Amino acid sequence: MPWPIPAPETIAAKAAGIYEGTLKSPDGTPIDASSPNTVLGATTRVVGMSAFELYLFQAYTQAELWPDTAQDNLDRIAGVWGLTRIPAQVASGTVSVSGTVDAPIPSGVTLADSLGNLYTTTAPGTVAADGAALLPVSASVGGVAGNLAAGAILTIVVAVGGVAPQQATVQAPGFSGGEPEETNPQLSARVLARIRNPGNGGSVADYEAWAEAASSAVEYVAVQPGYTGAGTVGVFLAGVGPAAFSADEVATVQAYLQTKRPVTAQVTAYAATVQALDATITLNPDTLANRAAATAAFANWIEADAAIGGTMYLSRMNAAIAAGDGEFSHETASPTADVVLGVGTIAGVGVLSFG
Repeated sequence: MPWPIPAPETIAAKAAGIYEGTLKSPDGTPIDASSPNTVLGATTRVVGMSAFELYLFQAYTQAELWPDTAQDNLDRIAGVWGLTRIPAQVASGTVSVSGTVDAPIPSGVTLADSLGNLYTTTAPGTVAADGAALLPVSASVGGVAGNLAAGAILTIVVAVGGVAPQQATVQAPGFSGGEPEETNPQLSARVLARIRNPGNGGSVADYEAWAEAASSAVEYVAVQPGYTGAGTVGVFLAGVGPAAFSADEVATVQAYLQTKRPVTAQVTAYAATVQALDATITLNPDTLANRAAATAAFANWIEADAAIGGTMYLSRMNAAIAAGDGEFSHETASPTADVVLGVGTIAGVGVLSFG
């Protein structure tokens, strides 16, 4: 329920009214308790500020009782429902180092990127006959900062014998899997989903909840019972954007699903195919500012309406663009109909062209 908070001046005025209604001067004339130059006036202002702080605390306490408004108490509420905040996840990948043939490279070598982020090799290696060694690496701290593109150069912090230069090169497809700690809105959404969809021994809602609990990178989920035959379940995944899931991200969800699935179910996680959705429109008036607003509205529509295996409705696209700043009218050349996506496919942000 809403918790209205009166202003300190309103509270003080009520206090002054009580004084004036109950007290009289010795000669029987009314008392002015609202004057700032009297003891009573000062007292009402003290009451106003003190009570205002109590109202604020009451409002804070009321908000912290509910999973859709709690901030500081959200983890405790989540724990009551058997949920925990997903911690930041570390990026991982492979690097190549050059050196003397057969030179051993120990595990635990510390590497640093150009911004000072640290990484550690997770297994030993040996320089091969071609003068290079491939080493698995994991970021030292979770978060997206650990994700690096292939070709990035890392510096070996403490020199390793037999390696020259004291550098490592990130191998394709780069470092991936680094994700930030689950945010309050994300955790709140999971708690509400658990409350509204209690466990059902392997229902669609269960698999959706398990996938979201496995990784904060999961933004879109679609569950396909019997996907590859009786007793099988396919769980398709996509990230914010929508964006394709990497192999490492799929593996993280797959491992978690194996700990939650019913014993008779064979569940497999898949990366959803992201199909870029392009469109062509004619704007009125056609200005650079209006084009920018329409492009942003187009991207926002796709992110909001995208669903794996869903339908992207043309009317929704036109409504989103029509609501953009500066647009008076527009005509749509393509698409000419709703876009129906296949199983395991989700719409991605393509190119909005202007005729």
